[in-house]
Order: sequence, then structure tokens, then C-alpha cells
Amino acid sequence: MNQNPLISIIVPSYNHGHLIHRALNSILAQTYLYWEVIIVDNHSSDDTEKIVSNFSEKRFRFYKINNNGVIAASRNLGIKKALGEWIAFLDSDDWWKPEKLDKAINYASKRNADLVFHNLKIVRKNYLSFGRSIGFYDHSKSAFDNLLYAGNSIPNSSVVIKKSILQAANLISEDKLKISWEDYDCWLKVSKLTNNFAYLDENLGFYWLGGGNISNPYRTLKNLESIYLEYISTLLIPPFWFSYSFASALMQCGYYKDSFSILRNTTLKKISALNRLKYCIRYAQSLILKHKSNTTYKNMKIFFYYNLREKNYDE
Repeated sequence: MNQNPLISIIVPSYNHGHLIHRALNSILAQTYLYWEVIIVDNHSSDDTEKIVSNFSEKRFRFYKINNNGVIAASRNLGIKKALGEWIAFLDSDDWWKPEKLDKAINYASKRNADLVFHNLKIVRKNYLSFGRSIGFYDHSKSAFDNLLYAGNSIPNSSVVIKKSILQAANLISEDKLKISWEDYDCWLKVSKLTNNFAYLDENLGFYWLGGGNISNPYRTLKNLESIYLEYISTLLIPPFWFSYSFASALMQCGYYKDSFSILRNTTLKKISALNRLKYCIRYAQSLILKHKSNTTYKNMKIFFYYNLREKNYDE
């Protein structure tokens, strides 16, 4: 590997003029010097473009796009414009520690990796969220099995990946059914092409939740439908993370009976003590609430594993 490869940093943005300066300043502070930045703006109505131009940094390139609500289109445009051998993703409201790129590219070289990622510290309203971080990987398992059986534990703003690998994976899906899980889908596609993932167990950046980032449970249900049909339905038993997420979304949407049904058919084998505790709390909630409403989620028939289990349970 080239000792000092060029890293193209993709920064999609929409009306984040009040935040993007922090992301860009964190790039300028990098101890690794061989990079370029490609900002892809979805025609912001704020002062994003002016803020970027005020940096007067020749390594910053600014493009506009109408992505129709599909952020993957913005990232893909950035990848296509990239000159670097490596691609790094940084959302416009996240930011990095100065040593992020240096450590990531050196670790990728050491591990002969095609994709390297690390932890991000969660930040809410200018304070750390009880020291919580996102990012996890079990090196004893394959990359695909990590993602399939543990869910998406790869924070987007932590990833540094070879451009050639993204191209081989046909970039990031712009399918509207994959909005908000297109990154997870991308890592799964990449993991089918290479098992050379490297996890750097350090907090080298920050994940901003100050703007709310509140998930929509109805959107989550649609995402889980798509994930189930594409990746989970062929498994003998859905992984714990999927069943738990499904049951939680159903409960948040008021489908209490369905939520209880999913939880009582969820396998608890080989899960952590923390996940077991989370399950017990959620199960107790569903047990109390299941008589509150008989409303059934209209697309439950899609999830045939749970339907079959429930039928056998009742019999």
C-alpha cells in the first residue's frame, strides 16, 4: 500500500451551516496531511455554501445535488468525484479527533484491511451522553456474520474504505426502500466481497445527537421489512437484535399484541447480560400492554418466521 495514500473525505450536507464548520475544522486539524474534502450539498437554503467558501481551502471541493431525500445519492456523487485511493465518510454534524485519519490509515496498512472503522462518542447538546460510544466488532467472526447477527455496529462517520471496493459493490444503494439503512446494506454488500474489515477499538470521533435524531417507529418498521426480506428471511432463526428492534418498533406504534408475540418467540441464546436485561424490561412492558389494543400490524404476514412460531405456540 502507498505509504501516504490520498484520502477523499465525503461530507454530505443539507441546511447544516450552523454545524458543518465543526466537521471541516476537525478535518483541517488532522495530523495526516494527504486528503481532499468533497462537500455535496442538497441545495441548502441556509448559509452552508458561504461558510464552506469562507474557509478558502483549496482541498475543499463543493458540489450541489438534488438528491430527492436520498442521501446515498449525495455520497455516491462524492465517491465518483473522488481522486483518492481511499474514501472516508463524515456527516456534516459529526467531527473527528486530530489523529483519526493517521491512526485509521496506519491500522488499515497493518491489518491489510479494505475497510477500517472505529468507535464514535455520542454527544448530546454539548455534553457527552454518559460516556456512551457506538461501534463494535468481533474479530473471531467473519465480517458478514458480524453484521448479520449483531446488526449495524459500524458508524458511518468512522469508516475509511478503499474506493475500489465501493466501486466493486456498485456504490451505495439509492433505493428509497433503503433510506436510513443504506449504509448497513453497503457494509453487508462489501462484506460479501472481502472479509478484510479492521476494527480500531478507540473513540476517534463524535456522533452528534444534539439535533434530536429521533427515529420514527413507522419508518423503522418499513426498514425492518426491507431488511427481513433481503437478508433475514433465509435464516433459520432471526438474530436477537432484529427481533428486539422489531418488537420495540411495534410497541412504539401501538401494536402491543404483535410486540408481545415477537418477544415470546425471540431466541435468547448467546446474548449478553445487557441484552437479556433489555429483553426482560421490554417483555414485561408488552405483557402489561398486550390487552390494551388488538390492532394488528397490516404487514405482519411478511414476517413468516414469527407467524409460524406463533401458530405452533398457540397449538
